[in-house]
Amino acid sequence: MSVVLPYKIGVVGIGKMGSCITAALPQAEKLVLVDNRPDERMERLARSKGAVLASDIGQLHDMDVIILALDPALSVELVRQLQCGNPAVRVVNIATFIDKQAFEAALQGNMIPYYLKIIGEAGEIRNGNRPLLVVQQEGCDEEEKALMSALFGPFGDLIYSSDPIYEQLNALGAKQIVQSILRLEQALKDKGLPPVVIEKVVGNVMKGTCATYPWAEDDIFIRRIKSDLQAAVAP
Repeated sequence: MSVVLPYKIGVVGIGKMGSCITAALPQAEKLVLVDNRPDERMERLARSKGAVLASDIGQLHDMDVIILALDPALSVELVRQLQCGNPAVRVVNIATFIDKQAFEAALQGNMIPYYLKIIGEAGEIRNGNRPLLVVQQEGCDEEEKALMSALFGPFGDLIYSSDPIYEQLNALGAKQIVQSILRLEQALKDKGLPPVVIEKVVGNVMKGTCATYPWAEDDIFIRRIKSDLQAAVAP
């Protein structure tokens, strides 16, 4: 028999990442999903989790934990409007580059902020690749860690750090990949190849290779590329 968490949990923003988080949440006393544009996909997810789906943040008035999967500006605006009846509501914000000062100034007096950085990409998470979850809180005690583990342990691997470098990792990785793609496109154009060929190399070969490297050590194609690159930079 699965354990039911003794918490009422709300998730606001059931988009790419919000839906991934929701799908992994353990069974709770009550689960409310809020999105301003509920659709059939969200309805199916709500049914699968035994959750209430709503477009009104008023449905969150009695929550113990609220997870915000919104962009930073919307997160600040939402908590400014939110009214909760519980004496200590934990508000977990997953937005990158959130203005923490503005966010905490907007919180009502009974709301306790948490910041969760997700090192991962929604499509790959849906494919079964677990993200790294960085709880960006200083001095989390054992009770808080137990709560974070219960909520998010089924979703990803948890660490605790307030180091701001974790805010940069997804963007840094994406930037390097995009730069590589732009260099590849230009190299193919310089060779006079037609657009249809460039599209296939970039959209098929590049995409597949990036998804495979560096975990597929049994992939001869990847091993050959790695060997050639290492030889090129060897002293």
